[in-house]
Amino acid sequence: MTDTVIRAKVDPDLKEAFYALCKERDITPSQAIRAYMRKVVKIPNKETVETLNRSEAGEELYQAKDADDLFDQLGI
Repeated sequence: MTDTVIRAKVDPDLKEAFYALCKERDITPSQAIRAYMRKVVKIPNKETVETLNRSEAGEELYQAKDADDLFDQLGI
Protein backbone atom coordinates (compact mmCIF):
# COMPACT_ATOMS: atom_id res chain seq x y z
CA MET A 1 0.00 0.00 0.00
CA THR A 2 1.30 3.42 -0.91
CA ASP A 3 0.90 6.10 1.70
CA THR A 4 0.15 9.60 0.47
CA VAL A 5 -0.18 12.53 2.82
CA ILE A 6 -3.16 14.87 2.54
CA ARG A 7 -3.14 18.17 4.39
CA ALA A 8 -6.25 20.20 5.11
CA LYS A 9 -6.91 23.39 7.01
CA VAL A 10 -9.74 22.98 9.51
CA ASP A 11 -11.15 24.95 12.39
CA PRO A 12 -9.34 24.03 15.64
CA ASP A 13 -12.64 23.21 17.39
CA LEU A 14 -13.62 20.87 14.56
CA LYS A 15 -10.25 19.12 14.74
CA GLU A 16 -10.55 18.70 18.51
CA ALA A 17 -14.09 17.31 18.24
CA PHE A 18 -13.04 14.96 15.43
CA TYR A 19 -10.06 13.62 17.36
CA ALA A 20 -12.24 13.10 20.44
CA LEU A 21 -14.80 11.20 18.38
CA CYS A 22 -12.09 9.01 16.88
CA LYS A 23 -10.72 8.26 20.34
CA GLU A 24 -14.22 7.30 21.57
CA ARG A 25 -14.55 4.89 18.68
CA ASP A 26 -11.04 3.52 19.12
CA ILE A 27 -9.90 4.47 15.62
CA THR A 28 -7.21 6.80 14.42
CA PRO A 29 -8.10 9.99 12.57
CA SER A 30 -6.36 8.53 9.51
CA GLN A 31 -8.57 5.42 9.65
CA ALA A 32 -11.69 7.59 9.89
CA ILE A 33 -10.64 9.78 6.98
CA ARG A 34 -9.78 6.74 4.81
CA ALA A 35 -13.18 5.17 5.60
CA TYR A 36 -14.91 8.42 4.62
CA MET A 37 -12.93 8.65 1.39
CA ARG A 38 -13.79 5.03 0.47
CA LYS A 39 -17.49 5.86 0.86
CA VAL A 40 -17.36 9.18 -0.98
CA VAL A 41 -15.64 7.82 -4.08
CA LYS A 42 -18.53 5.37 -4.53
CA ILE A 43 -21.16 8.14 -4.68
CA PRO A 44 -22.30 8.46 -8.29
CA ASN A 45 -21.82 11.82 -9.97
CA LYS A 46 -24.74 13.98 -11.13
CA GLU A 47 -24.69 12.66 -14.71
CA THR A 48 -24.76 9.04 -13.55
CA VAL A 49 -27.64 9.71 -11.14
CA GLU A 50 -29.64 11.43 -13.90
CA THR A 51 -28.98 8.55 -16.30
CA LEU A 52 -30.02 5.95 -13.71
CA ASN A 53 -33.20 7.91 -12.95
CA ARG A 54 -34.10 8.09 -16.65
CA SER A 55 -33.45 4.36 -17.04
CA GLU A 56 -35.59 3.51 -14.02
CA ALA A 57 -38.37 5.66 -15.52
CA GLY A 58 -38.10 3.72 -18.77
CA GLU A 59 -36.76 6.73 -20.67
CA GLU A 60 -34.00 6.66 -23.28
CA LEU A 61 -33.79 2.88 -23.33
CA TYR A 62 -32.44 1.25 -26.45
CA GLN A 63 -32.29 -2.34 -27.63
CA ALA A 64 -29.88 -3.97 -30.01
CA LYS A 65 -30.52 -7.05 -32.13
CA ASP A 66 -26.91 -8.15 -31.85
CA ALA A 67 -23.41 -6.85 -31.18
CA ASP A 68 -23.10 -5.27 -34.63
CA ASP A 69 -26.37 -3.39 -34.13
CA LEU A 70 -25.18 -2.23 -30.71
CA PHE A 71 -21.91 -0.94 -32.13
CA ASP A 72 -23.78 0.83 -34.93
CA GLN A 73 -26.06 2.55 -32.40
CA LEU A 74 -23.02 3.59 -30.36
CA GLY A 75 -21.25 4.85 -33.45
CA ILE A 76 -18.25 2.59 -33.03
